[in-house]
Formats: sequence, C-alpha cells, structure tokens
Amino acid sequence: MAKPSVDSLILTIRGHKVVLDADLAGLYGVQTKVLNQVVKRNEDRFPEDFRFQLSQSELADLRSQFAASSSQDADPKGDISNRSQFVIGSQKH
Repeated sequence: MAKPSVDSLILTIRGHKVVLDADLAGLYGVQTKVLNQVVKRNEDRFPEDFRFQLSQSELADLRSQFAASSSQDADPKGDISNRSQFVIGSQKH
C-alpha cells in the first residue's frame, strides 16, 4: 500500500493548515506516542504555534467529517476514534 501524499493529509483547523500527529508519525514510520514524546522533550526547538490540542467540539467535528467522507469514499482512514487529539502545524509552513 502506497503512503498517502503529504498534501492529502493537510487539514485546516482554526484557520491554520495542520497535519494530525498520527498522520505525521505514519509518514516518519514511528508510533504516534513516540512522535509526541520527542516533541514534548524538545519543546524549546519548536515554535509556540507548532502544536495544539483539539477541543472536544473540534474532535467531534473532525470525526464527523471523516465519517462522512469514508462513507462516500470508503476511505480506510475514516475511523479516527483511535487517533490522538494533537495536530502539528505552523503559520509559517
């Protein structure tokens, strides 16, 4: 199975283009918790706007969007129930 393109993983949340941590971890071939641990241990290396946690309503909206798209497209990524609530992004990139 081919890896998805980075462009297909970019979402817009709070007006910022972001990638979910689970998707970014997949691109790097590591577990999501490992990616988050590395970021947390190296917070001083990342700009303040590099990551944020979704609110409960944002997470619910995102789940409903994935559910709607997966029912239309049969996307295996449609179920995000096991995904972390962190997103990775920056206004600068």
